[in-house]
Amino acid sequence: MVEPENEDGEHVEMEVAYFALEAGSHELPNGKRIEAGSVDLDKNIQCGDNMSCTRTWHQVTFPTSFNNRPVVLGQIQTMNNIASGSNPPESTLEPWATTAIRNITNSGFEIALERSSVDDDGLNSSGYFPEDETIAWVAFEEVSLDSFSAYNASGQSTTISYEAGLLGGVDGWDNACDTFVYSGSYTSTPLILATKSSHESNDGGWLRVC
Repeated sequence: MVEPENEDGEHVEMEVAYFALEAGSHELPNGKRIEAGSVDLDKNIQCGDNMSCTRTWHQVTFPTSFNNRPVVLGQIQTMNNIASGSNPPESTLEPWATTAIRNITNSGFEIALERSSVDDDGLNSSGYFPEDETIAWVAFEEVSLDSFSAYNASGQSTTISYEAGLLGGVDGWDNACDTFVYSGSYTSTPLILATKSSHESNDGGWLRVC
C-alpha cells in the first residue's frame, strides 16, 4: 500500500486481492476467452491541469478481436522511477503513477500512465518519465455470474464462480461511495478487482473500494 506526496506515507494494513495470469490468449472451461499482455511506457502520460506532461495515449490492439467490448483491467508492475528519498511503503511514493484506460472496443483500447494532479516533480524536462514502467493488462469477455470447474492448490476439484462487467456512474471520493450489486449470488464474499475504464478530465484519479 502506497500513498502520494502530501500524505503521511505509511498506510494502515489492508486486504489486497490479486490476479495472476500468463501473457497470451486463454480459453476458460466455460468457453469464455481472456487476453493478457503488458506494455512498457514512459512518454504516454496523463496529468492534471496544474501540471505539464505529454498527455498522449498508447494504443493496445488485441491479437484477436472479441465479439463484443470486453472488460479491461490494468496495473503498473514496476517502480523504475522512484525519486531519491522515496522509500515506499514506509514513505510516500514519488513520483506517483497509476493506470489510465479509455476507449475500450472489441479490438483494443488506449492506456497511459496516470499522474492525476499529484505534482511531485517526477518527470524530466521533456515531460516524460526517465525510465519505462511496465503496465500489465487483462481483458475478459463481459459475463453475468458464471462458473467453471477447476483444481485448487491441493489438487482438489472446485468450482470457480465469477462475473465481469462495465459499470457506469462511479463518482469521485468527495461525492461519497457508490453501491453496486452483483449479477448473482455467491456462497462467500468474492474478491473484487477493478480499474477505471474511462478518462473524462485531465485531473484523472484512481479507483478504490470503500
